[in-house]
Amino acid sequence: GARASRLPACGREQASHRHQREAARREGMTGPDPGDWVQLAAVARRPSSVSTTLVDELEQITGRQRVLYHELSSAEMLIPVEAHLGLLAPLLRGTQPEPVRHRIASAAVEAAGFAAWLWFDIGDQFKTATLYEMAANLRAEAGNPALGSYVTGYRALTAEASGRTSEAVGHADAARHQAPTAPSRLARAWLCAGAAQTQALTGGCRRRMGRLG
Repeated sequence: GARASRLPACGREQASHRHQREAARREGMTGPDPGDWVQLAAVARRPSSVSTTLVDELEQITGRQRVLYHELSSAEMLIPVEAHLGLLAPLLRGTQPEPVRHRIASAAVEAAGFAAWLWFDIGDQFKTATLYEMAANLRAEAGNPALGSYVTGYRALTAEASGRTSEAVGHADAARHQAPTAPSRLARAWLCAGAAQTQALTGGCRRRMGRLG
């Protein structure tokens, strides 16, 4: 009884003490030195040193995420995949040895293509197109024709499924031309099947099938 009756007063007293401590802390604070912000910005722009061991770890992340894709929904996968992409992209702003840079760019292409596919699965065509464009812009720096062909092939599938037939045909053709000169039989079959399917929708199947080789 007596203790319960004192609770409101105790609460007010504790709140008053907290307020006094916060007021005293604010009065003792000084504004940040502008030089501190300049130094912080310089540190943020400083290129990270990326070891081959770190690149090994980064490359494995997308592979692990693709395994999880078969266990989790696209919505559940989207945050970690985009976070991984957000980690990779800034590393390309630094000056890295060329082999390391190619590997980072390849990992970013794969992550961007994966994120694009997830957004397509969710139904956001704008985000899908934006991320596929990001992957396309990084493709040259990656120097990985097989990966570029793979991502562009999936871009063709999303365009076809969205009813953009001419765009799908263009991406399918681009995927074939981006492929290495001697792709594996499985890769060649996949690319040819995709190109044939999209071209059939335009009514030009017979004329273009011969170009599939």
